[in-house]
Amino acid sequence: MMKLLWRISDMPELQHLTPKEKWEVMRPARQPMFVVRMMMLPLTLGAVPLVIGADSLHFGRTLEGVMWIILGSMIVMGMRLLMVMQVRTQVQQVLLEAHQQGLITICLRCGFDLRGSDHGACPECGWGRLNKQP
Repeated sequence: MMKLLWRISDMPELQHLTPKEKWEVMRPARQPMFVVRMMMLPLTLGAVPLVIGADSLHFGRTLEGVMWIILGSMIVMGMRLLMVMQVRTQVQQVLLEAHQQGLITICLRCGFDLRGSDHGACPECGWGRLNKQP
């Protein structure tokens, strides 16, 4: 079963990197507009149903209010998940490009240190530098 990633720091692709490598790989996620979009878009889209739900509860329409609040919460969580998935895709692309250029000296599949390896593939798991996906 696939684990849902709610935070960028939970991405398994980042577990084997040094702090300096993580800083470089996460450059796309540190852009000011991306940070604003990551935080504001889910809240903005989810705010309308949440406000309608709170208003409905205020006027005694309990079932309608609860449904709007649930819808707003689902929108906020769904948008947040989509944003993290977008960052993960960007990070995977940056990692793959850096790995193919020899800038990252670990296997992206198993984390094996490839600094002393002359092979085109990881001696631990067999994943090759020419492969398209980790």
